[in-house]
Amino acid sequence: MKILTLTTVACVPMPTMTPVALLVGFCLAMAAIAVGKLVVTGRREYVDIGTALVVAGITLLATFWVTLEESLLSPTERVLLVAVGSCLVAVGGVVIVRYWDQSATRRVVRE
Repeated sequence: MKILTLTTVACVPMPTMTPVALLVGFCLAMAAIAVGKLVVTGRREYVDIGTALVVAGITLLATFWVTLEESLLSPTERVLLVAVGSCLVAVGGVVIVRYWDQSATRRVVRE
């Protein structure tokens, strides 16, 4: 008969990335794609500008969520992050709705 003994192993806590931080990484990638599309194209549509604003705002709001979980920023900085993120989403949504029907005819031309 064997007797099993449990030995204690010193566990070193490894820094792990929360799922919300992964969401922020994904949002950053999507924001980079949206802004990159605006930079590369010579003829921008207002809907594309609105989409880039919404994606950037969602990225800021997801970043706010990470700061809540990890206690990274002061309350004032968090309020600022939420305010700017919410404004970007709202302005982007208004731009998308306003120019949705006119996306094929109205373009922003870079001079």
